Amino acid sequence: MRRLLGKTGGPPNGWMYIHKGYELKAGTEKALQVKVRQHMQVNGDPIPRNLSEVIQDQICSRIPADLCSGKDPKNFNISPSDLYKGTRAIIDIAIRGKRAFIPQEEAEKRAKECAACEFNQSYKTKCMRCRIVYGLVSGFVRQKRTESDGELGVCVLCRCLNKAQVHVAGDVLRKIRMNPEKYPTCWKRKIYEEK
Repeated sequence: MRRLLGKTGGPPNGWMYIHKGYELKAGTEKALQVKVRQHMQVNGDPIPRNLSEVIQDQICSRIPADLCSGKDPKNFNISPSDLYKGTRAIIDIAIRGKRAFIPQEEAEKRAKECAACEFNQSYKTKCMRCRIVYGLVSGFVRQKRTESDGELGVCVLCRCLNKAQVHVAGDVLRKIRMNPEKYPTCWKRKIYEEK
């Protein structure tokens, strides 16, 4: 996650965090944390343990890169193994059709969790294969939506497109064969631990 450098003066456009389409603003970082925490509680969203870092990372996504430290998570490539797993999931979704998806209520719960997660990152990639795979995955779930879609990016742990994976049934996700230890507090951990 990126962190602001020289926070004493605050970010150029002030302390602001966007949650569920609402712009939350405050005069200081601490005051913004209080507003964000309250907004998340009112909406029934999980509050990240590292809320300060999550706020700073979002701010860093809107300001010049030289005002922040840390690696910009927006530029990453997925490995051939990730591409294989993603392609395998696409094929399984195509074969199963409607049976590959979960009820909307469960997808909403998953999406809220992902939106608040420190490993949910917006992304851009120069990798053409990556864009094709993400495009295909998006195509299979294009009719599916959640209230948190605007806040969902890519999971930096599994490289899955969060807008898509929150809708997919556990037996499809299990076929991707991820290590449950990578997901200490994630909804996917339960899925990967099931037999």
